[in-house]
Amino acid sequence: FVYTLGDCIAQATEGTEVENLDRLRVLRSAACGFLAHGPFSHVWYNIAEGIFDGLHMNAWYFTPLKVALDQLTWGPFWNAFYILLLRS
Repeated sequence: FVYTLGDCIAQATEGTEVENLDRLRVLRSAACGFLAHGPFSHVWYNIAEGIFDGLHMNAWYFTPLKVALDQLTWGPFWNAFYILLLRS
């Protein structure tokens, strides 16, 4: 739902009227969020938590390190993958 809404908002900010939305683009974006982002993120966060659990880095003060790892690894990967999926 979030990817669908996000794409509709993106098209609206580009000046597209609601009746002229690129429905195939909206569908691709929705499928990408539902079929790719959800499952892949689930696996990624399980792996990341396993790494931190294995290193006994579970305390709250390791949160910035977890965020940095996520933003420097998963974030760029997912953004590039998302662009590739939408262009196919």
